Amino acid sequence: MSRLKIIYIASLILLGLLVSLTVFKPLAKGAHYNDVQHESLIKNDQEWVLQFNLINDNTSAKTYQVSVDKDGEVYQDQVTVAGESEYTYIQHFLRQPGKDHTLDAAIYPQGSNQPIERLHYNLE
Repeated sequence: MSRLKIIYIASLILLGLLVSLTVFKPLAKGAHYNDVQHESLIKNDQEWVLQFNLINDNTSAKTYQVSVDKDGEVYQDQVTVAGESEYTYIQHFLRQPGKDHTLDAAIYPQGSNQPIERLHYNLE
């Protein structure tokens, strides 16, 4: 066999090995995602809309307590997210022209008094 043929066969074997490793042993094993993602505050003519995703990458369901404070008025919600899924939280607030407002939100896992995420917005 010529030297070029040996190099060609060796490179095919190496390529096959690399392809099989990506299938049977991926590098991103056990990746963990943040529980709260894609936070946004949307403004239109009549209201503000607070929106974010709650991500559960565990196999069992997770429950969260969502506390939203707009100018001292507190809204409490309890959300259960099924295992390996996500939930989009949406809260609407009517706009009150003429003064500035604040909006604070905190997301707590069930049974904890430490928030996993805090959001603060100054509304105009």
